[in-house]
Amino acid sequence: MLFSKNTVTSFKSLTLTLSGMRCIDEYEIICNGKESDVAYYTRFYTKNEDERCLNKRATHPTEAIIKLFNECRLLSWNGFRGRNPIGVRDGYMFVLKAEVNDGLMIRAEGSNNYPKHYRTLTYAIRDMLNGASE
Repeated sequence: MLFSKNTVTSFKSLTLTLSGMRCIDEYEIICNGKESDVAYYTRFYTKNEDERCLNKRATHPTEAIIKLFNECRLLSWNGFRGRNPIGVRDGYMFVLKAEVNDGLMIRAEGSNNYPKHYRTLTYAIRDMLNGASE
């Protein structure tokens, strides 16, 4: 397979944080060689402290996750800043941070405005976690 500069060939981690009016959800994928850990956390603020609670965790082949990143064109997301559309008063904000290809940092963020293939990525991550337990 030929790789271009627009191809993810390896990754260290990806964190996707979703913030709403009443909750913060965090999805994290950490590469551990041929397998990667996929986790879903909820963040709470209690007694002036930030608590991160694990909800689900699963393991998936790293090769399949890299394929997903390329299907979603993850590298093209770098620098995305989606402003909130006029008139939208509620919804979700997201921040995506990833380290790929031996040190390349990707950052994307938005408020009710998402990069192309965003839903493909989020639905796939949720599917990876279906049936998983803490």
